[in-house]
Amino acid sequence: MTHDEQPIIVIEDDHIIRDMLKSMIEQWGMRVHFIMDESAAVDTIKSLKTPHIIILDWILRGISGIEICKAVREVPDKIPHYIIFLTGKSLMNDIKEGLESGADDYISKPFDQEELKARVQVGLRMIRLQHETIERERLQGVLEMAATICHEINQPLMGISGLSELVLQDAKGNKKIIENIKKIKDQADRLGQITGKLMNITRYETRKYLKRNMIDIDKASGKGSVTNNGG
Repeated sequence: MTHDEQPIIVIEDDHIIRDMLKSMIEQWGMRVHFIMDESAAVDTIKSLKTPHIIILDWILRGISGIEICKAVREVPDKIPHYIIFLTGKSLMNDIKEGLESGADDYISKPFDQEELKARVQVGLRMIRLQHETIERERLQGVLEMAATICHEINQPLMGISGLSELVLQDAKGNKKIIENIKKIKDQADRLGQITGKLMNITRYETRKYLKRNMIDIDKASGKGSVTNNGG
């Protein structure tokens, strides 16, 4: 499920506003999930595995939106939730307090549907950009690891290839030795192709192997599949 497909989380104790938000969000082609128990809101949000847009009412029964926002921000996330305060407060000091508590944005009641939609889309874009940044950093780590591995592997590969050539020259018609040395050289050449692909990785692509995700170096490097000529 992509970030754009995640349900928008709404914490609002006024059933009329809840109904309005449900109708609006579904008209936008998005899903909505209401947290009805404000006292459990923090634990519910902390249990979410991926970042969400959260529309949070400022004034709730038993706990304020400010308290919820501060508690949620205490938990470090790689990609934080995007919190939009829904409030009847419009004084600059109130807005400042809301943003300082950890909110990303706010919208005043009564709110305009198109304005709220625009603010939600900004939030989705921010989450998407942060996700792309993390993926770029992950790719950079892959590239650096690939360069290190290639350097370490290429040195002995050059030795194997060179020694294979020398042994072939000394074999002098011994078909069995020649056949085996050629197999060794073919495998060394195959490893050379693999290290070449590792050096050309430009994106992060994975494939399933034994129930695990592995980097697909063919797709990631834009090269064709390695052919195993050695049997």
